[in-house]
Amino acid sequence: MSSELALARVDFKYPGASLPTVDDVALTVPQGSCVGVLGPSGSGKSTLLRLIAGLETPDSGDIRLGGSSILDRVPERRGVGMVFQKPLLFPHRSVVENVGFGLQMSGRTKAEARETANDFLDLVHLLDFADRAVSTLSGGQAQRVALARALAVEPSALLLDEPFSALDVRLREEMYDLLLQIRERLSPTVVLVTHDQREAALLCDSVAIMMDGAIKQQGTMAGIYRRPATLAVNRLLGGLNELP
Repeated sequence: MSSELALARVDFKYPGASLPTVDDVALTVPQGSCVGVLGPSGSGKSTLLRLIAGLETPDSGDIRLGGSSILDRVPERRGVGMVFQKPLLFPHRSVVENVGFGLQMSGRTKAEARETANDFLDLVHLLDFADRAVSTLSGGQAQRVALARALAVEPSALLLDEPFSALDVRLREEMYDLLLQIRERLSPTVVLVTHDQREAALLCDSVAIMMDGAIKQQGTMAGIYRRPATLAVNRLLGGLNELP
């Protein structure tokens, strides 16, 4: 299901912008691992995911999945699943129809799509909600459905764009547990964009600190905290001691 994801010297600047949003980014996510992209708002984290997903096109550089470049592939053919901060479910479709949508678009019959969708609803502990309208779901339940929908198409890489930030503390903790369970069972290759240090430390094998469109430091959360590469990284992580 999962593959190594590698970005090589990726640059991107929005039309009319004076500075690049993504600046010479090189990042490798080993197969089956979870890499967090941590940084302040406006640092280019979400744009980086949009470039991987094919929603934006790099000005230069390459993005490879499983050893092959995916730049010439349309988003739906990239083998990438994405979950946003908001669930973005189809309001006119039931829960199971939402999860099975991508499967039907890929050629599965309605019955086949439903069977697979039910498997992934069971994975996120919502099988009993299969035939409900999405309007009846809580915020946490809706985000579980969005996660099941992204996983159901068996992507080579799963992109998570601050998917838990809008949830309250209790629901967020439940989603952390769920993602850890999914990682144990499916071993997906995951890129998690977050601004939450605790979230990155809990869920990710390693972290890339992104500021001003560039990766400033990579490593484990504990390692970066103990040995920040720059004063800016130290300040981002809450460091209080600065010696001239």
